[in-house]
Amino acid sequence: MLFNIFTLDFWINILYSLPAIMIGLSFHEFAHAFAAHKMGDDTARNMGRMTLNPLAHFDPLGTVCILLLGFGWAKPVPVNPNNYRGNRRKADIIVSLAGITMNFAIAFVAMFLLYFLVYVLGMQNVVVSGVIMQIVYLNLGLMVFNLIPVPPLDGSHVLEDLLIPVVGAKPFYFLRQHSMILLIIVLMVLNTTGILGIVMQELAGLLMKLFDLVFSVYKYAV
Repeated sequence: MLFNIFTLDFWINILYSLPAIMIGLSFHEFAHAFAAHKMGDDTARNMGRMTLNPLAHFDPLGTVCILLLGFGWAKPVPVNPNNYRGNRRKADIIVSLAGITMNFAIAFVAMFLLYFLVYVLGMQNVVVSGVIMQIVYLNLGLMVFNLIPVPPLDGSHVLEDLLIPVVGAKPFYFLRQHSMILLIIVLMVLNTTGILGIVMQELAGLLMKLFDLVFSVYKYAV
């Protein structure tokens, strides 16, 4: 994909992807901030990060990676686990999974909207369909990418909260110290193997099968 930046198709794909990027990243980070607020920590809210404004969450490198590689990240929402109410590890898991859950919800709703527009309203607009499918794919990609247990991705927080009581904190100190190197390795592996794209296609296929079934029942009923 890096070698296609001078082609017209690449830039057309960028235009299709921009709405998906703005929606996916802003909703992802908003979900983290909102979950932290509900858990008792207003750090992100006080810093203006509990917002759907994509400019508040913009990370230059993460956005470039999304445009060039198809996966990336936004500027992480700041949280202070010391402010969480109740069980801090449980609260941290909820906050960490909030963004991932939001991305799946957006992909689900976007796929439903596409099927509704096509099967119920009879829409045949290729541009609208393309934009909606980009929203589906990018949000599924953000969901899967952030589940990877490498700092600073969300999956690493969940893994720490689950395993520190069992194995202690030392292994995770090592991961944090070498997080940039590990993240670069992950990006290279994903870009070389294309495995993230395969997983996205499979998940999108499952959603399509679900809505094929739902809307076939709808068509039969009417």
